[in-house]
Amino acid sequence: MTSHCQRARRFLPSLSAAVRVALLFMLSVASGACDVAAVNNPYAGRAVPTPVTVSGSRQYARISAGFFHSCAVTTSGQGWCWGSDEYRQLGAASAPPLCGTFSCSRTPLRVAGPLAWSDIAAGVTSTCALTTEGRAYCWGGGYPGVRTLLGDSTTASSATPVRVQTDSTFVAITVGGAHSCALTAGGTAMCWGENQFGQLGDGTATSRTAPMVVGSPIRFASIDASLSTTCAVAVDGIGYCWGSNRWGQLGVGEVPYNSFGLAEARPREVSGGRRWTQLATGHEHTCGVTTAGAALCWGLNESAGQLGDGTVISHRGVPSPVVGGRTYDGIAAGAVGTCAHTPGNELYCWGSNYFGGLGNGETQSSGVNRPVKNIGGAFRGGDATRHHRMGMGGSHGCALKTDGSASCWGDAFYGQTGDR
Repeated sequence: MTSHCQRARRFLPSLSAAVRVALLFMLSVASGACDVAAVNNPYAGRAVPTPVTVSGSRQYARISAGFFHSCAVTTSGQGWCWGSDEYRQLGAASAPPLCGTFSCSRTPLRVAGPLAWSDIAAGVTSTCALTTEGRAYCWGGGYPGVRTLLGDSTTASSATPVRVQTDSTFVAITVGGAHSCALTAGGTAMCWGENQFGQLGDGTATSRTAPMVVGSPIRFASIDASLSTTCAVAVDGIGYCWGSNRWGQLGVGEVPYNSFGLAEARPREVSGGRRWTQLATGHEHTCGVTTAGAALCWGLNESAGQLGDGTVISHRGVPSPVVGGRTYDGIAAGAVGTCAHTPGNELYCWGSNYFGGLGNGETQSSGVNRPVKNIGGAFRGGDATRHHRMGMGGSHGCALKTDGSASCWGDAFYGQTGDR
């Protein structure tokens, strides 16, 4: 009998990028039998299994990988984005030429406007960034069935940056599936966007068109948002997560298989009593690096091995060590893959390897960490509180090199590797 996953894969090539995004997300929500790994961009086209240099010879300070696009900020404060522009998530002054029948750019496009940027975060069909003064701006739109909530107190999409409606200034920003969060210098977390699973952390399931303070007195040092989950590290190193807990991705205790609807609307402490330097949220899994440099993961693992524990267990509700015994100082989680950075400026990745998303020169998935091919220089070290030195997207990854260049690998159907 043909499953709904198999039927979806047959007609995905005929759909636009945005509709593909919506379908993949709906499938991941609809049934545990159709896990994200099975439908993750199966008709992506051009695979780039070894890191390639993003074109343009620019010096970058920050980089982020969205679902089908990537963005980066130069050392001089310019914003550049490349990949899918189906919902104008690239933020360019004018729409790029079509890549076949899709709106996308295979080379970086300058984010419109005169603002100087300090950080940038690419999501599913939207992007947010911080100015050098700490003001938050967002652009792009929602995908079919999901509203546009850019934080500007409206539900309108925007092809160019619009200011998030708050008097607060921020030092870090992150974008998930349809919600975004940012941190003030004092450690206050604020979120906006869709909130059906409590991913805004304000104790409600009410979506917000402008930022709301996370409902907790905890002061945070870093924050990361995914499809419908948010995690943050407090200034004392304790980890907290909130939002969807369908696969145990909050890390607060074991949950039954496919616990759709299980969620927490306020921050919950990650179990285990560890102190963390960073937490990174994938679409339905979470990973972190402890103060001792150990990497642990929890949440969905089925078929892809994105937890890196060497098993094919369906999911875990509590942190499980990544095998290999290496020491890490940074980590990034994508749809069904994870990468971590070592103090020796190497990258190791594990999980789904559709279209070379692990960067190891192959396309075979791996439940244990494998080194990313080091082409043209070492990978730049992490900054745990503002960690956009590397990123994992739908089926691709990007990272900065020590010489200031940017490299990407994996799915390049929409130009998200930026090398052409």
